[in-house]
Amino acid sequence: MKRHHFSGLFFLVTAIILFAVPGCSTTKSVLEVISPKAVAEKILPTKSGLKKRVMVLPLVDDARLGSGRAAETTASFIKLLRKSPYLLVYQAPEGVPLPKRGRHIKLSILTNPALIKRAEDLDINTLISGTINPIEITDKKTAFWTWPFRKALKSYVVTVIIFVVGVQDGTIYMINNESVEMTFREDKLKDQDQGKIIDRVLKKAMPRILKRQSKAVNRGLVREPWSGRILSIENNSIMINAGSEVGVKPGQEFTVFAQGETIACKDGKSLKILGKKLGKIKVTSIMERHSLAVPVGEGEFSEGQVVRDR
Repeated sequence: MKRHHFSGLFFLVTAIILFAVPGCSTTKSVLEVISPKAVAEKILPTKSGLKKRVMVLPLVDDARLGSGRAAETTASFIKLLRKSPYLLVYQAPEGVPLPKRGRHIKLSILTNPALIKRAEDLDINTLISGTINPIEITDKKTAFWTWPFRKALKSYVVTVIIFVVGVQDGTIYMINNESVEMTFREDKLKDQDQGKIIDRVLKKAMPRILKRQSKAVNRGLVREPWSGRILSIENNSIMINAGSEVGVKPGQEFTVFAQGETIACKDGKSLKILGKKLGKIKVTSIMERHSLAVPVGEGEFSEGQVVRDR
């Protein structure tokens, strides 16, 4: 097949036209799935039949945007997540202990017993938190082949990292990093207030980032098994913290796991992991937020043990 060759002048003119635009943007997405099933699920994706109860914690404002804008960003993220038919999304109530600022936010969730306990009391399956990273501002120039018409540029990169953590088993389901880079010609920014420029960048970049983050969280959680717990046992009747609200059906079976061991972290706190498989239970009666089940075969079941839908 004959190739078409374009002259260097065409590329030069195209570059001049492109960079005459005051601002342009690029996007970056990095998804790191921590679950050990990640590779297998890329080949054979599965879907949990039950809705997950998720609680969204306020995003940590490492960008120093101010409490008002940070709260608006969290609210927008929650609104997008609530569009999913697979999630029951709750905003963190007043008094919930929040993760600390910094690089180790995911560990501060897992090793915060007060936060995990509050989430368990509210029958939350998954905690979602994240950080709004400091906005990266760097100096750049247009591509080398635009010489001698190269222009000085100013680059603004907005990044939000989301952490998704399982309450019952302490699994870090995913860490998702979404960024949008916007570049402007410096001569177009002359005499403009930096705060107003950043405000412009955020208004354009943040909706894109949050939309992609919500889609990534939804996809990730759909693949994960639903996790709950045994609330009580009386006369061979086992109550679990799932009912019609999340889609439990009569006769549905759940696998029961021991609570597992705890791992000591370097900071002196502990991390809970999923224990061994103990057996199965079958649902006999369903309420809105709870169900009653009976053992399927043998198994030593007790209050607090983890139940999964597969």
